[in-house]
Amino acid sequence: AAAATTSSGASGTHVWVRHAFADSYFTELIGGVWNATTRRVGTIVGRPVVCPDTFNTDGGLFAVSMLDAGALLPQADMFATLATHLRTAGYTDNVTLFGFCYDWRELFDDERTHARLRDRIVAIARRSQSRVDVLTHSQGGLVLQSLLARYPSVAAHMNAWVTVATPFAGAPGRIVEALLTGYALGHHLISRATARMVTLTVPSTYALLPSPQRSLWPSRRLPRVTLRHGGQWHTFNGSADFVARALPAIFADGLSAHVRQVGDVRLRFDGRLWNASLEARRLARLAALRVYGDSNSSSASESATTSMAAFAQRQMKFFNFVVGGVDTPFDVTYETDTTELSEVLGNSPVFFNVDGDGTVPTSSALAHGMPVTETVELNSTPEQPLDHLSVLHSERLTMELMRVLDVACTFDGVWHSTIGVLRCAQVGDYVRCVRVAGVAEPLPTPAPPTPSPPPPRLLRRGRRGSSSGFLARGVLNRGAVKARVALLRTDDDDDNDDQHADDEQLAVPDMAARTDSGDDDGGSWFQQR
Repeated sequence: AAAATTSSGASGTHVWVRHAFADSYFTELIGGVWNATTRRVGTIVGRPVVCPDTFNTDGGLFAVSMLDAGALLPQADMFATLATHLRTAGYTDNVTLFGFCYDWRELFDDERTHARLRDRIVAIARRSQSRVDVLTHSQGGLVLQSLLARYPSVAAHMNAWVTVATPFAGAPGRIVEALLTGYALGHHLISRATARMVTLTVPSTYALLPSPQRSLWPSRRLPRVTLRHGGQWHTFNGSADFVARALPAIFADGLSAHVRQVGDVRLRFDGRLWNASLEARRLARLAALRVYGDSNSSSASESATTSMAAFAQRQMKFFNFVVGGVDTPFDVTYETDTTELSEVLGNSPVFFNVDGDGTVPTSSALAHGMPVTETVELNSTPEQPLDHLSVLHSERLTMELMRVLDVACTFDGVWHSTIGVLRCAQVGDYVRCVRVAGVAEPLPTPAPPTPSPPPPRLLRRGRRGSSSGFLARGVLNRGAVKARVALLRTDDDDDNDDQHADDEQLAVPDMAARTDSGDDDGGSWFQQR
């Protein structure tokens, strides 16, 4: 989801991430009042919230790259790193690579968001005369799932849907923490009280509370919230119980201290948001039925035949990327020694953790209800830690994306390495590289102009360990794509070694089958610029 910005003059007002007046901007422009008739959030100051959609200029990538284009903070990076990896793999902005922004505060079944996304997918498919691969992350997966339920014929324009770390059954502990403690997406200049009140008033919060459907959770046990105050313990089983009994009691007790007054508008708990989120959940759960097998399905805007025969024509593949290996909050406990229940607000919770990505439990990420082509597990390790957000910056994600989407690797082009500048060409299962300049370490920034290489000659491979053949081993690296390589010297004319000293070449046997993401074993690193 891109940063919400407001229409304020030609350029708009950037809310996230900013330093000056961050707390007041966050309240006035991100917090809002739920309109049950339109099922949308209105800002306190009355100005519309929009995302900077730049589809006609850069394919919409500006809005999804950073939470704020001017921010230098690491947590502001959303799809920027991944977009760079995809460009390295051969994608081109506004030709084969696009972005889609939406207002993350709204419910994921928002009709206006769906209409825009439907039109965008269809437009790209028609322009490219091919089906579209759609990549979603987190709540974006819920947006697309409910879109497919509302407009099942969109699947006819999709080759594959890849979703990463999507909370199909909710994010139990983190969302409760956001409601009761306050979470401002890592922004340290926004107070917890402000973050808590804004979280309380946006509908997407309630759509990410744990699903009340027991069958989606391990051992059919709903996530729990336990509150202790004045020596008494209260346990709430599942979201319905928590929303119906706990939230009204917490925010009614000490009401004046926990309701934010901005002008004539009071930000406060609205129980209708939970009911609206249940409607969104019900729609999303119909996606598999309407895309894969219900010939009588229809929606308010579209009637579509979705028999198995129709799906066979669409052949939309579904890949679910699940991040695991990280302690992820499931049950939550809050305690206060006072008799006022509202005093739990702002306290730090105690979590009972399960496996997941730190935000979304693995069981929630698997609760999609869709016929899945492949479930791809990306587990965090001490050597390569991953979590809910950092997975987007991981080269492992890019490598798996290229694999499931069947994107062919190519090593054609100019490379900079610790042994010099190389011009490489892939010939069948081999990569042939000719050194065209001397040693370049450290790598120049920007890369210097590359002189024209000598005419490449066919490589006759030397024997490993022979004085005339094998020279060095290493890893050929371009972005997320790595392969073991052997540096060989041509030995067809041993009498002219001096003449051909710069014609050393690289060969990668069985290139298609032997890509390797392992660490370098002491050889040279080669990186394309």
